[in-house]
Amino acid sequence: MTEKVINQKTYDIAIIGAGPAGSTFARLISEAKPNLSIALIDDRQPDWQKPCGGLLSSDAQKRLAEQKLTLPKSVMADPQIFAVRTIDLEQNLDCSYQRGYFNMDRNAFDEWLISLIPNQVSILRQRCKNIQDGEDGFILQLDSKDEIKSHYLIGADGAASMVRRTFFPNKKSNNYIAIQQQFKRKDLNRAEYYCVFDQVTSDSFSWFFNKNEYIVYGGAFPKQNSRACFEEQKNKFAEKMNYDLSDILKTEACQVVFPRKKKEIFFGSDNIFLIGEAAGLISASSFEGISYAIESGKKLATAFQNVNFEDPIKTENHLEFNAHHKVKNHPEQSLIKTYEKLMRKTKFKLKLKMYKRDILCSPFLRKIIMRSKVHALKFR
Repeated sequence: MTEKVINQKTYDIAIIGAGPAGSTFARLISEAKPNLSIALIDDRQPDWQKPCGGLLSSDAQKRLAEQKLTLPKSVMADPQIFAVRTIDLEQNLDCSYQRGYFNMDRNAFDEWLISLIPNQVSILRQRCKNIQDGEDGFILQLDSKDEIKSHYLIGADGAASMVRRTFFPNKKSNNYIAIQQQFKRKDLNRAEYYCVFDQVTSDSFSWFFNKNEYIVYGGAFPKQNSRACFEEQKNKFAEKMNYDLSDILKTEACQVVFPRKKKEIFFGSDNIFLIGEAAGLISASSFEGISYAIESGKKLATAFQNVNFEDPIKTENHLEFNAHHKVKNHPEQSLIKTYEKLMRKTKFKLKLKMYKRDILCSPFLRKIIMRSKVHALKFR
């Protein structure tokens, strides 16, 4: 039996996902073209936390600086750590390297980016249950039984992207399971950030850090037996580094993109666009994705800004879908090709990160690098 539609609204653009990619695109395109009607759909709750280190890399900081954005104090987490201690549990290796990460509350960071979006954007805190390609646009079914129509569809919905799975099932990405646990921080004087390798439990790496009154251990694992591998690795780390990780406060898990090939990076087709992790934009060597999310949101907004739209015929509530609201013919490239061209350097950079991942995650090569002590910090 078909569910009865309670309400139906129409938009020029529907964005699925309000992470850094979706919120950046929504903000920039609405500022550049305030007459466009835009819906941003995301079902995250105030207490929801993505299994993420919540460390803002120097590249992500640069992306924010380029947009003249400064972080509010409410986003900051304690302590700020300036070095990462890299350990190999299997090969008994231990080195520390300087890093310029900013320790932050990831959920507060995402909410801050959302707060910057102009009021004309409709922010819908709901789950998108289904997406269909209709004759005059896309039809999105929401949890509330409302329906949305849109001419353009933006997939900013992460590694398990519904947009990518629905419309591009052959464009598969290599996904791992990110698992993270939170514990009470008992020793406030001990503040360290670890990058953990253990070839027995994962061919990727894990992370351990302090955040406010908590300590967090997390990592990326192949889907098969991921939870058992996580527990085995966590216990090995706790024993070796003398941490008590028995008092678990919270366990979180989600899929994370772990790109191995350049073809896994895909930006969409026709009137469907993928940004952030949904496009496969994440570093294979560090799982850093915030900088690429912000960059792809900005580049897609730039592609849209360079397109001339015919003046839409708006109704009183500015939500009436206008089938004649079309893109004028571009003399050189279509919208998707313009976006792909703008992301060409980023795609090449991510390919280099895949090579770097192959080096770092090779036990033999990692052993050579860490024993050489190149760029390692020297402590008394």
